[in-house]
Amino acid sequence: MEKRKSVLKITLITALFSALIILLPVLLTPQGDVYVQTPEPVILETVTPELTLEERQANLRRPPQLTREQFLEDFDYLMQALEENFPTFGIVYRREGVDLRQLGADLREHIADPSTELDYVVFWHILRTDFFDHAQRVGHLSVASYNFFQDTRGVIPWSLTTRRTYDYFGELLRLEYQPPDPDTHLLETRIIEDGRIAFLYDATLSFRATPEILEENKLAVDEFYSQIAGFEHLIIDIRDITGGFPRIFKDAVVSPLINEPMETTFHHFYKDGAYNRPHMRGVKNIFEIHPFNLEDVEEIFPNVTLSDDVLADLSNMDFYFPRTFTIYPDPERTASFNGKVWLLVNYNNFSATQHIASLFHQTDFATLVGETTGGAAVDGGIGSQYFYLPNTGFLIRYDTAYIVSADGRPWEYGTQPHHFNREGMDALETVLALIAEGNY
Repeated sequence: MEKRKSVLKITLITALFSALIILLPVLLTPQGDVYVQTPEPVILETVTPELTLEERQANLRRPPQLTREQFLEDFDYLMQALEENFPTFGIVYRREGVDLRQLGADLREHIADPSTELDYVVFWHILRTDFFDHAQRVGHLSVASYNFFQDTRGVIPWSLTTRRTYDYFGELLRLEYQPPDPDTHLLETRIIEDGRIAFLYDATLSFRATPEILEENKLAVDEFYSQIAGFEHLIIDIRDITGGFPRIFKDAVVSPLINEPMETTFHHFYKDGAYNRPHMRGVKNIFEIHPFNLEDVEEIFPNVTLSDDVLADLSNMDFYFPRTFTIYPDPERTASFNGKVWLLVNYNNFSATQHIASLFHQTDFATLVGETTGGAAVDGGIGSQYFYLPNTGFLIRYDTAYIVSADGRPWEYGTQPHHFNREGMDALETVLALIAEGNY
């Protein structure tokens, strides 16, 4: 009998312990403070692509019905979080002619209007189309789509509320988006004029390429560089590459072309917002962060006169640090090309390709030809920050830093080329005309 009781006790204890292990992540997930980026608390059902939206929804827990007041709470939370953390309201206004604060006030009235029908999907479209689309990629300001949710599983610690929302509504929150196909032709090389002018286009940086693809790309670039030894001109084309991973491009394309480190410094400025603080704690492990006052500008930018617009933007900043970018030569892949490098750019260069354009311009590594780039700057090592709206769980993305180059120009304005497209010509035709005239 005693033995039976012992077995029963052990069984009960084991069952209770197992239940605790299952429930503990849910119990510990903060429900009221979305400033805390929580780890993935539970594993929800795997989405099966073959199922229809209705079939998938039938297998998932529906997020709770929300009142108009709860949608308003989310919108107010969004505007307050941006006010405290987002550094580039001024640039959105000057580049796009949109006052985000006034737009937010107008949209709040629309959401509060009893005649406006609201649900999760309608509210998401209001954020995406009526609000964030006006930012035109300034500072990566956006609300996450279902595509982004799928692409970043295991990368971003999505909250339980957010996972349930995006899992349940799924494709209703999907953007028109086609992820890059690894089999797509990503590298193009050709000889424009034998012995004199070569052309290279490399879009490998635009998606998370496999190590095998990256290695194949490097080998192909090296082979091409060996073919153009003694050429006078190399034209590198990054037009219409909207973003990606700058290090991939630097390693594959740039490192073989330099014999010594290529270096320049940019300055990062931050607001002391609650979402920026954890980001800054990580940065402090690498860089020395300084308190910032507007009177510090002359010391930070000696011999540079900042525009009144930039000074107005910086007046809202609390911290800064200098960030030095360095590209090192690859001694095992030294190219024999020693000619002039040209870089073709256009307005569709954002994020990683804006980073490349600005770096090439600041270091004089290449002469830029085309259009002013689009902005949405990223520095290649310090990425975006995210926060969740408390009721819907929608994920908001923004860049924490207001980045200014050594010449006093904010990255979010884009980078001006040395030569704009000539009338009736694209960037490549303009370069070839400049070369023909010897105008370089």
